[in-house]
Amino acid sequence: MRKVMGSSGSETVPHPWAIALALSLGPAVSNGLARFAYAHILPAMQSDLHWTYTEAGWLNTANAIGYLLGAMGTLWLVRSMGAAKMFRLGMVVVTAALIISGATRDITLLSLLRILAGMAGAPVFICGGVLAAALYPAGDPRAGNAIALYFGGAGAGLLLSGIVLPLWFDQAGVAAWPAAWIALGVISALCIPLTWWASRQVGEFPAANSAPLPGSWRRFLPALIGYSFFGAGYVIYMTFVVAWARSAGAGVGAVIALWSLLGLAVLVSPFVWRPLLTRWSGQTCMTLSIGLTGGGVAIAWAMPGNAGLQASAILFGLSFFIVPSAVTTFVRSSLPKPQWAPAVALFTVVFAASQTVGPIAAGWIADRSGTLSSGLLLGLGLLAAGALAAGAQPSQALEKAPS
Repeated sequence: MRKVMGSSGSETVPHPWAIALALSLGPAVSNGLARFAYAHILPAMQSDLHWTYTEAGWLNTANAIGYLLGAMGTLWLVRSMGAAKMFRLGMVVVTAALIISGATRDITLLSLLRILAGMAGAPVFICGGVLAAALYPAGDPRAGNAIALYFGGAGAGLLLSGIVLPLWFDQAGVAAWPAAWIALGVISALCIPLTWWASRQVGEFPAANSAPLPGSWRRFLPALIGYSFFGAGYVIYMTFVVAWARSAGAGVGAVIALWSLLGLAVLVSPFVWRPLLTRWSGQTCMTLSIGLTGGGVAIAWAMPGNAGLQASAILFGLSFFIVPSAVTTFVRSSLPKPQWAPAVALFTVVFAASQTVGPIAAGWIADRSGTLSSGLLLGLGLLAAGALAAGAQPSQALEKAPS
């Protein structure tokens, strides 16, 4: 049964947890497979195609550029197309971009495909989160849990790629990276039917005819700045952590353990954070989760051995997908429902813009220093700055939101 959500947000869809789980396949594809799985394919492509760290980092920067363009497009198109339609279209385009990535060795075409995957992944991530936020009426504390469950779905993509891809490259060699892209695309295609079904259960939102943050976006400036530093910092870890582990002597088993722990931590993070997401404000959870994400990077930088990298993966995985959950909760409690999708898109534009800087900057620093250690240190500094900025967001903003 399909339930069309009213502007008051007072209606609840049937079977909300089943729908949240099905929607969570969106970030599993858009982030877990289309974005973060590149960390496993990067070393193989770098070796086979003789890339520098800068070139390898550029391919993720290209994806981040696409994500920025997609977030900007969502900011405007969601008002006419609706969140559910943009979510469904994005799933199809991301899948196509992954499959085609296995058909070329040209860095220009690969860059364009990474941009396309980012452009389509942004509306999946944004609009799916908004649909998850609508599963419970305003004021229901279960809404925060549903949002976290949705974003935690990326852990499934991380876990799957973390087990399959290292084994694949260990058996087939670095030249087999095209087949890895195709396999990721096929898995994504299998997720499309369930995500389409789930988006139809929630229905569409009333059109948002006013500006995303009507006349008062400046009151969200600390949170926006914090989210931008988070975007630049966390993506450095997600781009280079496998290469960092390899450079420290990690074998295929250690890499599988690292990425599996990361994926599992993301999967369980909604349950670990459930008491805080229910009782604390989105701003407070945002500040804490950015800080703990930085703590995960700090452990990897200070303890590059297997034990340190595994501890790093657990702390990082438990924290970094809670940040967008907290941002969505912050928006949900600060703005009327017709403004949710445009406001989340605005936060994501700022976030996506910062992601374009992180990988290529860290790669450039690593090339010149001769070690990825300096690149990770850059990520740590950015995350620390993000936590400080988010902590400066006045809590009053939640109390003075427009009605």
